[in-house]
Amino acid sequence: MLAHDDAVDELALAVHAANVARDRMLRRKLMRTDALLRLLPGLRCPLAGWWGDQDVLYAHRLPVIGQALSRAPHYRGLTLRPGVGHWAMYEDAAAFNAGAVSWLDG
Repeated sequence: MLAHDDAVDELALAVHAANVARDRMLRRKLMRTDALLRLLPGLRCPLAGWWGDQDVLYAHRLPVIGQALSRAPHYRGLTLRPGVGHWAMYEDAAAFNAGAVSWLDG
């Protein structure tokens, strides 16, 4: 989930442990469906993506993420952050917070 060992801290472990206990989608079956692609065109709110280029869950699929998200009518773009993993917002929090403020202001 995190690209660098030094990003693993007490909070990350606690959040991950709590989420694993709550997980109802065994083996990530949902990500293998077209459910998101079907949902995106009907979104009425703005949508922006924030991904880490070291995301092991989406390795080799990064080029299609922006294409998929752009199906939303109010798509505001995809930010691909270098050197961070699946938890890009956690691992690169300062940059994400600045990006979120920019999106919300825009």
